[in-house]
Amino acid sequence: MNIRITALAAAAIIPMAMLADGSITGKVIDKQTGDPIDYATVQLINASTNKPLPIGTTPEADGSFRLTGVKDGKYIIRVTCIGSVDQEKEVTVAGGNVNVGTLSLSEDSKLLKEVVVEGIRSQMRFELDKKVFSVDANIASAGQSASELLESIPSVEVDQDGEVSLRGNSSVTVWINGKESGLTADNRAQILEQIPAETIDRIEVITNPSAKYSPEGTAGIINIILKKDRRGGYFGSAEIGATSRGGGNANVSFNYNNSKWDTYASVGFRMRHNEGGSLTRREFADGTHMFSDGKSPSHGNNIFARAGATYHLTDNDEISLNAFGMKGHNWSRTTTDYVSTIPGQWQENTQITRNNRDHHGAHIELGYTHRWSDTHSLEMLVGFNDWGGPGNSSFDQRRRYADSSTESVYQFQEQEIGVKSWETKIDYTNQILSWMKLEAGFNGNYSKEDSPVNTLQGTTADDMTVNPLLYNRFIYRNNIS
Repeated sequence: MNIRITALAAAAIIPMAMLADGSITGKVIDKQTGDPIDYATVQLINASTNKPLPIGTTPEADGSFRLTGVKDGKYIIRVTCIGSVDQEKEVTVAGGNVNVGTLSLSEDSKLLKEVVVEGIRSQMRFELDKKVFSVDANIASAGQSASELLESIPSVEVDQDGEVSLRGNSSVTVWINGKESGLTADNRAQILEQIPAETIDRIEVITNPSAKYSPEGTAGIINIILKKDRRGGYFGSAEIGATSRGGGNANVSFNYNNSKWDTYASVGFRMRHNEGGSLTRREFADGTHMFSDGKSPSHGNNIFARAGATYHLTDNDEISLNAFGMKGHNWSRTTTDYVSTIPGQWQENTQITRNNRDHHGAHIELGYTHRWSDTHSLEMLVGFNDWGGPGNSSFDQRRRYADSSTESVYQFQEQEIGVKSWETKIDYTNQILSWMKLEAGFNGNYSKEDSPVNTLQGTTADDMTVNPLLYNRFIYRNNIS
């Protein structure tokens, strides 16, 4: 490849790099002892306005931290910790990742003349076996989905396909209200994308789960707790929002509570639209070239509804019935046109890929709870889940050669996903001492998945026929007690 090829490749790569979000990494230590500090706060500041941005985190146990989704520009990293002098460092992000090295915090020996205590709930708190993140303390949560909200939690990562990982390990369990609620590896990304952040009260990250959670083979548990308001009387809320990309969201909720009953209902709609594309220019030393131009729009919309009621038999006993469901559709299409002057191959090549999927799901549960105290309780629950939906994808390729001959390939694949499951749980918890907790119980999961896949092939959509060699039907039964 000659100098011109290199220049063209660089010209194509540099703009894409400038559009990509980078990350900032580093480590926080105690200046006197050299020990890592994992309870500090790392905040990103706009260097030109000196105003905090909604990007922050807390260091890991070894003092390391990572700020993601940082656009190119000049910033200030501000590290704060109670009893220590704040540390700031200027940093410039330019199309990649930046490591600011080690930031040392020294003890603040100044005598405070006045202490003002404000009633603001911390966004994160530590409990005996988990970290708890309060959603209402996150100013950036409005209009987001559960998937987008997880991206702002330290040690939790969400990739472009919506798959969740914890500390770099994708073998993580995600629950809703302390239960699996029908979430599987096949539908988890879709469900999290459809739960509005406005319906979430808090998110618990359990990195070292006890036997109560059946943690074998998992990197940890992310437990999403939906809101349950205990105020008396009638009340509700309504929210609506829109994005510059053509997306939007709306949510309406209603509650009625009295001395014996807690009831709630909500329904939300979310629509998202994205436009994407690609451009490639390859020129070779012999004067030939290969150019390609692509467009890849995608669209999705869904309705998420939930309702429930809790009856307080006594001050210590309650019985509850809760349910939630969703229904939606999403599609994507990628069209790429290739033009080539390379001898011995096609001159024009068009590839069109389409994906369509309808999805639906429902979860219903009946539970009973007895509490001797806030740290001593017995909980029993039985739940049923039904998730699935049909989907299809197609691949259409058309080639034209130098002698004006053409070649076409068409493949169409349709798949039906159906997952039904039952859950039964009995949990006894007694925190005997501040450092000692007793847990015992029973957990049963009984599920069946039936997902047939049918493939058709031909030169166009009009002459395609079923290919029996590519037919597949996946039936999986899983009964664990």
